[in-house]
Amino acid sequence: MKKGSSRGVRDQGVAEPPREAWMRAALREAAKGAVAGEIPVGAVVISPEGKILAMAHNRSVTANDPTAHAEILALRGAARKVGNYRLTGCRLVVTLEPCPMCAGAAVVARVAEIIYGTADPKGGAVSTLYNIASDVRLNHRAIVTPGILEKESAALLTAFFRSLRSDKRSAGSDQGGENPAGVLEQSQGTRPTREPDGVDRFRTFEVLEEPVGQRLDLRAAVQEHPELEIQEKTSHVDVG
Repeated sequence: MKKGSSRGVRDQGVAEPPREAWMRAALREAAKGAVAGEIPVGAVVISPEGKILAMAHNRSVTANDPTAHAEILALRGAARKVGNYRLTGCRLVVTLEPCPMCAGAAVVARVAEIIYGTADPKGGAVSTLYNIASDVRLNHRAIVTPGILEKESAALLTAFFRSLRSDKRSAGSDQGGENPAGVLEQSQGTRPTREPDGVDRFRTFEVLEEPVGQRLDLRAAVQEHPELEIQEKTSHVDVG
């Protein structure tokens, strides 16, 4: 490194490490999910050659499907693309530590590595609460690589739940009382009028001291990370 250069600025002539580049793709998917009113989790599946096979974000609310987590949809898309349910040598990259369902699916798919951004203290199943991907009792194990772009991954979740709670407070204020549980004011157009299932799992990412009535834009989560490029139009891997 040249004298006087900043450690916080990446040299434009040096390629970003592959895992970080893959995670940025997953973060872009997560941001699309946030705009659609889904808990912002994004996932991509990487081929043994380092190419993106499929990407997806959570769609449980919009698809009315409890299994439509980002990891499941990305694994399905990748399996269809390669024509095999076994994704030997592939990597699963996801912004939030996989839950037991998704960790189990990754093991069944025979992925070689699970890479995630931020840990999930209430549902993480590959490092935090369980170690499904490395359990020696199972017939396949995957390498687990945590903490890739952890700050950016957590920021999306934090901003989402700030906005969610702000919407509920505003709706309760408009009605002259508390907002009924699970009901949200549809103030952002694309956001569903009900709370995403399993929202209690993510209370860790809330900022509880936010002033009442403060309106927060989801884009605040990526204000310091413009490369996420939140788009209003969403794209996804089909559930079916």
